[in-house]
Formats: sequence, structure tokens, C-alpha cells
Amino acid sequence: PRTLLMGIAVMGAFMTLAFWLGRPRYRLAVGLSVLVQGGAGLVLQVVLILAFQIVVGFAYLQLALILAFFMAGLATGTWAVGLLRARWQLSSHAISWLAGLQVAVTILPLALLGLLNLGAQGWFHQLSPPAVSGVFTTLSFVAGALGGSHFSLAVLASAATGARVGPIGGYLYAVDLAGAAIGALGAGLLILPLFGIPSSLGLLSLLSLVCLLSMARRPRTI
Repeated sequence: PRTLLMGIAVMGAFMTLAFWLGRPRYRLAVGLSVLVQGGAGLVLQVVLILAFQIVVGFAYLQLALILAFFMAGLATGTWAVGLLRARWQLSSHAISWLAGLQVAVTILPLALLGLLNLGAQGWFHQLSPPAVSGVFTTLSFVAGALGGSHFSLAVLASAATGARVGPIGGYLYAVDLAGAAIGALGAGLLILPLFGIPSSLGLLSLLSLVCLLSMARRPRTI
């Protein structure tokens, strides 16, 4: 896991440098963040399901709850951006809002890792099974809400550089679905079996940080 993280850190450094030198356009950096966030959302769902099974011993009912709350979070996040778009002038400040949200996306896997470490020390055993279920479903909802608002803000941020909302929305939606497919396959077949939950969460945070740094430079009008 350490070698993998070091390799991704080096690759991320080169990618960030390339974006800062202005070679790829800002929209490409946004597309990368949507791809990573789409995959991260699915990886987090698998992690939550596995972690709940480890803590409680079963995951049949929780599987449905985690997925349902994740989808509800996606809908809530998308709805919130649409609702606040006019009130808070999100369209004119979408680039800054997206950068701030990317910070939250970067922190979330580390926060989940910290919570699981507390659970490993016996904190979850002090709670009833319904309370533990509530913790995990809440985390799933938060992950979904961040994902839904991230996608919506990515569309608005790209539109702020001169892109038309219709075409860029379709492009980012395809990228988001591709990331989700990669995340679902990668979590079950590669990342979690090979590296375990802690290293996988660290990997998600590192990839999100690379996306954040790639978007840090103010975009040029295209």
C-alpha cells in the first residue's frame, strides 16, 4: 500500500504541475474531479457495507439502507444546488464553491477512517445496533449529498468558463457514470481485497487532493 500511495503521489504531483502550467484546460481538471468523485462514492458505499458487517455481523438490511440513503443524498445535493443557485448566486461563484466542496470531498474518507479507528477501539460496541445503523446510513447520505452537489457545481463551474450547459452537462454525466463503474469494479476486485479499508480510504483522499490542486489555478476564458 505504501508503494501504491507513493506512486499516486508522484503521478499527482506531475499532473498538478501540468495543470498549473496551463496546458490542459480547466474543464479537463473539472472532468477529472467528477471522474474521481463518481468512483469514490461507490468505493465509500462498499466500505460502509463491509465496515457495518464487521461491526454488527450482518449486512442484509443495512445493504438496502446504505444504498437508499446514498441515492437520497444524491438527490438532496443536486436539489440543494438548484435551490441555492439563484439565492446565493452560485452560477457566478461556482468555481469557488466547487473548490470548497472538493476540500470536503478530500476530508470525508479521512473522517470515515478516523471513525472506523474509534470503532476498532470499542466505541461501536457501546451503541445499540439501530444506533450503529443510523451512523452508517448518515455517512452514506452525506457521501451522496456531496456527490450530487459536486456534480451540479461542476456543471456550473464549467459553464462559467464559457461552455454551454447542455453539452457540458451530458459530458460530465457520462464521466460521472464511468467513474462510478470503475469505482464499483475497482473496490470489489482490486482496491479493497489488495490494500484493505484504511489504505483504500487514504487512496481516495489522495486522489481527491490531486483533483483539488489541479483545479486550484483560476481558469482561462475559453
